[in-house]
Amino acid sequence: MKREYNKLVRDRIPEIIEQAGKKCEIRIANDEELFSLLVQKVREELTELEEKPSLEEMADIQEALDALKDLLSIDCDSLNEAMRTKRSSRGGV
Repeated sequence: MKREYNKLVRDRIPEIIEQAGKKCEIRIANDEELFSLLVQKVREELTELEEKPSLEEMADIQEALDALKDLLSIDCDSLNEAMRTKRSSRGGV
């Protein structure tokens, strides 16, 4: 039985699948696809966090956000400054 998952997976998942004696096909997304897939991944991980609040789910969300930050060429200093500016003008959450 063949299953198709059109989603972003961690880079070691194909290796883990093959170690389990199964086969998988992968494709590397281009930057435009990657942006959409990462946004989708953040949504997926937020849903999982809502269902099961945990450190692991928070880590998954942060990993996807970090990948988005890198894809958009946003450095940590700029991001932190934007957060400080917004917090200063509108308050924190």
